[in-house]
Amino acid sequence: MRSFIICLARGFNPLFTGLQPLVHTGSILSLALFLFAGACLAQTAPTIQWQRSLGGSNSDWAHSIQQTTDSGFIVAGSSDSNDGDVSGNHGDKDYWVVKLNSAGNTEWQRALGGSYWDKAFSIHQTSDGGFIVAGMSESNDGDVSGHHGSTHPDSVRPDYWVVKLSPEGKITENTIIPAQFEINVFPNPFNSSVVISIDVGAIHELPLQSAQIEIYDLRGNVVATPFGADAPLSPLSRGTNEQSVSGASRGFIWKPAQSIPSGIYIVRAQTSDCLTATKQILYLK
Repeated sequence: MRSFIICLARGFNPLFTGLQPLVHTGSILSLALFLFAGACLAQTAPTIQWQRSLGGSNSDWAHSIQQTTDSGFIVAGSSDSNDGDVSGNHGDKDYWVVKLNSAGNTEWQRALGGSYWDKAFSIHQTSDGGFIVAGMSESNDGDVSGHHGSTHPDSVRPDYWVVKLSPEGKITENTIIPAQFEINVFPNPFNSSVVISIDVGAIHELPLQSAQIEIYDLRGNVVATPFGADAPLSPLSRGTNEQSVSGASRGFIWKPAQSIPSGIYIVRAQTSDCLTATKQILYLK
């Protein structure tokens, strides 16, 4: 049986053109395979396994997605919303990071940012199971610190903003690492009160709430801690701008009780990251 492969061009009329029979088994086989493959593709057309619409009542954008080691997915973008699936918005646009399981159900979500525009463009899972997120930020409050440009509403300039998240989506790295960590006291020696502050270099001042400060005598007994329900009778009090002692607004004031004798005392500070510093002070009544 003779077979013909006919190529018809536009305007081609076979009634007025002589056709030459072709015996071309290779072309016939190629055509058969093409038709078979097309039939298979038609039978196995992709179907939607699941779909999710995520967000709130305002604008929400996804910019980056990656499959995670647990077969789920991590998605990052930005959101103007603070309802629906979104909570914790800091104002205007925030980074919005969503962790989905393999079935597309939300495991956790985080809104990260400050009072201006913060937009995440890329997210990747790290070797410790956490996540690294990168984008831009115009904020210098909320979760964001160390902004270099103007944050005036009429002339805001964005910075890169990189955030390291734990596997549960908690911020683990979003501060400038201190160039140094030491305790400053003034005056030293002192006879009535002393200001105690933490110096982390010229970059920025370590937040007081992130450090635990205690004062010990030379026997190792705690003689002063920040004021609280369980603090000893000679507490450290938070400084204020109204106090005349230099640096009071950036540290603690220790005013030893009458029962505290003159002598050498050790100030010890430890941060939540386990950075520790000590300083000797001399109390002279």
